Amino acid sequence: MKNGCYLDTDVTQELGTIIKALVDTVDSFQKKLEQQKMITPAADTKVVKGIVADGILKIQQTVASQPKTVTRNFWLLLFPEMYAENYYRIVFGRLLGWMMIFLLATYLFMLGKQGVESWRYVKEKEIQANHSFKAWRNLYQHDKQMRGRMDSIGTRVGDRISVLRILLISLISIELSLTQ
Repeated sequence: MKNGCYLDTDVTQELGTIIKALVDTVDSFQKKLEQQKMITPAADTKVVKGIVADGILKIQQTVASQPKTVTRNFWLLLFPEMYAENYYRIVFGRLLGWMMIFLLATYLFMLGKQGVESWRYVKEKEIQANHSFKAWRNLYQHDKQMRGRMDSIGTRVGDRISVLRILLISLISIELSLTQ
């Protein structure tokens, strides 16, 4: 008994030899791993590329050899084969409403056009009437002989030039409505 430990010398010697043998085995494995060379075979992808190219070529030939059945058809369906209820809801709900709006807009446009034309015609006649009135006033102011004659006409007729203008405009509008 040395220092309070019970050691058997035979057991320790056996353990030492076993450990030494294990260490030698591990060292030999390490040497073999270090000496071992990795030999990788060269990757030859030409064969794979050739197979893929042949497959793609066969697919293209198969697609090209199939018959083409693409035709364009334009149909005007008044009475549809399927979903008739939805079709009529769309047609009678939306289409007829928009058609009425379009007709109303067309009517209002034509009415506006006629109003503009009649306004233009009335303005032309009014300008002609103003031209006559200006000529009458100019003649009255510059020619003294005519002034007397014009005064006699004015007393007979009275001061109704503005009334005549209104009558002239109303006659023009009546004439315009009769021509259209």
